[in-house]
Amino acid sequence: MIKVAMHPLTPNGVGSRIGYVQLQDTPGGLRITPDLYGLQRFGIQPGAHGFHIHEVGNLDPATKKGKVVAGGAAGEHYDPDQTGRHAGPYGSGHRGDLPVLVVAANGSATRPVIAPRLTLDEVMGRAIIIHAGGDNYTDNPPNGGGRSRVIGGIITNDCPYCKKGDNMNSLVALGGVMAAFSAVAYYFGQQGSANTTCPEPTRDIGLNTKNRQLAIDKYDYGPPNPQNPSLPFWKRLAKRWKRKPTRQAIEEVKSMRCGNCVAFDISPRMEACMPGPVSKAGKLGYCWMHDFKCASLRTCATWAGGGPITEDKVSLDWQRRKGRS
Repeated sequence: MIKVAMHPLTPNGVGSRIGYVQLQDTPGGLRITPDLYGLQRFGIQPGAHGFHIHEVGNLDPATKKGKVVAGGAAGEHYDPDQTGRHAGPYGSGHRGDLPVLVVAANGSATRPVIAPRLTLDEVMGRAIIIHAGGDNYTDNPPNGGGRSRVIGGIITNDCPYCKKGDNMNSLVALGGVMAAFSAVAYYFGQQGSANTTCPEPTRDIGLNTKNRQLAIDKYDYGPPNPQNPSLPFWKRLAKRWKRKPTRQAIEEVKSMRCGNCVAFDISPRMEACMPGPVSKAGKLGYCWMHDFKCASLRTCATWAGGGPITEDKVSLDWQRRKGRS
């Protein structure tokens, strides 16, 4: 796990740390969890914003085509396959294309995203950048329309752009996180045993199919093929979230996938209950909200951020609370 210090970027240089982004490997891909507040101060408005891994670990301004570009020294999007294409996190272009960063009405960004094609090892030392504009996951406009680089960090636990005093603050904050983690671990350790068998729908294809169809009919579980644009589906889902189906709203709901839902279980114990991966629809996991095997690249109208579930203790707690075997 890496806790990346984030800084405002200007043509004059790199500002003081304003928050963090945490990166952690999960079975479903690289989980990226922002912890950022008051982003309006830096020109980041509520809504969806371009969010990318850039190839070089340098946030300094650089001159491009005679113009000084904030964060320009970070280079282009991380593209080890040399595709030269911006196709989003689920496409076949730059691997550094992340799901959009969603900024709430109060200027905060705390919703985690999953980059299914990335691991922590391959992005270590590179830059992670938040852009002023959105991202339509195409090259029209260039790089999805993200425009200027506004906030960035270097993917390392060190903070190359922090002052010495900031490093002490980081240690204090890390100590608080570790204490909280210890408390959670103690809580789960005191809960006693739980039924460790696979949930019934993973063992009964008829029950699984019934529950999945209910999720399709009542909660718009889909799209059928996440590799297709499926614009009518995303418009319908935006309306279910009481949003006008604008491009920004559609990009926001596209970032709300089963793979980063709080009820999506891909813990080691649950993986043993699964028949195998699902290539076109992502990784197969278990949905504790609707009790069926679901695919990480799909979504539904009851999505809630904070996932996926990657630890057996958390998985067992969901099973215990639902009273399911």
